[in-house]
Amino acid sequence: MPFTIRLRIHRPTTRVVLRQRLSLVFAAVCTLTAAAVSAAPSASAASTAGAASAAVSDPVVFVHGLNSDSGVWDRAAKHFTDNRFGGKLHTFDYRATTHEPIENNADRLWEWMEKENLSGKRVNFVAHSLGGLVTRKMALDHNRDFTLSSLVTLATPNHGSKFADVCVGWEPDPRSVAESRTLCNSAVLQMKSDSRFLDKLNGATEFSGHYNPGNTLTYAITGDGQVDTGSVSLAGATNKTFQNDSEDGFGGAGVHTSITGKSTVLEDALDFVEKANGNDRVLASGPALHDSNCWMFYPNSGTISWRLPGNAPPTLKAEITRTDGKPWTVPASDKGKHDLPNGAYRIRFVDPSPNGYSTAYSTFRFHGGTWACEPSHSNTGPELTTWPASKDRVRT
Repeated sequence: MPFTIRLRIHRPTTRVVLRQRLSLVFAAVCTLTAAAVSAAPSASAASTAGAASAAVSDPVVFVHGLNSDSGVWDRAAKHFTDNRFGGKLHTFDYRATTHEPIENNADRLWEWMEKENLSGKRVNFVAHSLGGLVTRKMALDHNRDFTLSSLVTLATPNHGSKFADVCVGWEPDPRSVAESRTLCNSAVLQMKSDSRFLDKLNGATEFSGHYNPGNTLTYAITGDGQVDTGSVSLAGATNKTFQNDSEDGFGGAGVHTSITGKSTVLEDALDFVEKANGNDRVLASGPALHDSNCWMFYPNSGTISWRLPGNAPPTLKAEITRTDGKPWTVPASDKGKHDLPNGAYRIRFVDPSPNGYSTAYSTFRFHGGTWACEPSHSNTGPELTTWPASKDRVRT
């Protein structure tokens, strides 16, 4: 198979073991490693694999973390191909530039996707540690250029790393040229819990999201010496934690890396990808929001308005959920909801009839500022102008 042929280019087993051990020692000091430190120079590259029989057809891209390379995904790739995955597996390798600002590698990831003909398509991502931030930034910048079918992040410091927090230094300017390969390099400084980068990324995706948080699975692992379990979770995502029973003797660095090979985690990741791709009744677009308003002196006065697609069934509902879990359900034909309290929300349309469709989530937010209430809204995918008939099969 193509996957087996591509695996033959990997380094011998003895070198893999050696570089993994070196990585654990290095990571225990300060960095967030995902696997071994590679001595061989390499440009961004991809390996692909396919299986003859499976349920999932949309491609999966694996993205490694800091001071790592695509070899960290060997076990995950084998798990996917041995267990019903039938599409292409890709690995994005940026080992030579993991120390650079995250924006730089997000740009490289998109350029690589274009070369691999993944632009304009539905794509799944499984990313470890720093790779999750690279993927999230790329998806935010290019949310109109492809469909993020699902995102699985493993031990990603979505809200910062305690090891990065010990670093002292100025956070780099976005897309600046970074020459430093020290422990406290540009990427590590951007993973500090109070970094401008994380504040902006999370503000744009968790609270006024430009892509659907409901298509994201985060996985933490107990005993991780580099990323606290609470830092991994994302508002609106499916958040899980793997209970690790063993210690690695390297200050938790080995635990941080080991999540990429845990069978339970990999099976949950595959199941999440499979559900995201196999459900033809979930449309790629969210409700078309066109107006949001709120008032500073009345915190329960938020209003959100949407366009009703043509041929919408009379039973169509608008499900609105605040990030604290409070739900509202109104007829979609109301074309809006009033008297909402300040907060961040996601909204989707649901047809409760048998074999009915539902949409992806769009998002909106009412933020009570010092001098005014600041409303905002963001739509997912192209505008859904016509509701599909129940017999239609919708994939985009």
